[in-house]
Amino acid sequence: MALEQAVSKIRGPKGTKVTIGIIRGKESKERSYPLVRDDIIVKSVESKMLENKIGYIKLNTFENIKAGIEMRKAIKDLKEKGMNGLHTRCKE
Repeated sequence: MALEQAVSKIRGPKGTKVTIGIIRGKESKERSYPLVRDDIIVKSVESKMLENKIGYIKLNTFENIKAGIEMRKAIKDLKEKGMNGLHTRCKE
């Protein structure tokens, strides 16, 4: 099943239950996993320090209203760790 199709079947009101079945790799038996639906929070920004104190920031999405705040916080945190330069990447 395509990801979009699976997501559309899993979505529903917060607090309601759904069971998903997964078959992994060469297994033939499906495993069932009961889940309770909840909000999924996707972080807009990921950051880390690379070699030579180069900061790396990846902007995953503009959809989150807090993306700008998260970006400023990532830059501040990297500066506090001694960042000398910055490499950025926007998700394509």
